[in-house]
Amino acid sequence: MKLLYFIVFLVCAFCCSTASAEKPEWAVALVNTKVHAFASSDSSIIHELSIGDRLLIVERDVSGTWVRDRDSGWVLTSTTAFLRHLEKVRSWRGPKSIEIENGDFSGTYQFRRNGSFTLTSAGNDGADEYSGHLFKKGLVVFAKKSGEPDFGDVFVWNGASFCWTTDSKQCSK
Repeated sequence: MKLLYFIVFLVCAFCCSTASAEKPEWAVALVNTKVHAFASSDSSIIHELSIGDRLLIVERDVSGTWVRDRDSGWVLTSTTAFLRHLEKVRSWRGPKSIEIENGDFSGTYQFRRNGSFTLTSAGNDGADEYSGHLFKKGLVVFAKKSGEPDFGDVFVWNGASFCWTTDSKQCSK
């Protein structure tokens, strides 16, 4: 009889764990965001994310108010946007170009009024040219290359400055 209870326990534990497991989903910080140790604003703050930082969401709290990043901790849902909720830019009134550089990589984005772009890049592998489209949520703008499933470079645009989000923010002139 103990064996039967043990088997039932294992089956229930397996079903519950798979039912609550979520498929990880990419999101981005829409504002500078405090990362908490637990899903509560009273819990200790582990560190802070900058606007444009990416998160891999692996869990939500029961109320849906908090999400947990795989690597950092818990953040408020209202401070993030899931990549699937970004809006395609159909009318671009921002800068026409921006030059970016990071280590051995350098590139120039040329933006068109319809929200499309061309990226000409140079690195250790030579020069390449990519095209794609811009997506936006709040102040965060993503450059999604054609044919690639994930969003590429992240920019922050507040109307006055347009900056590429890396460790050293690089802004258009």
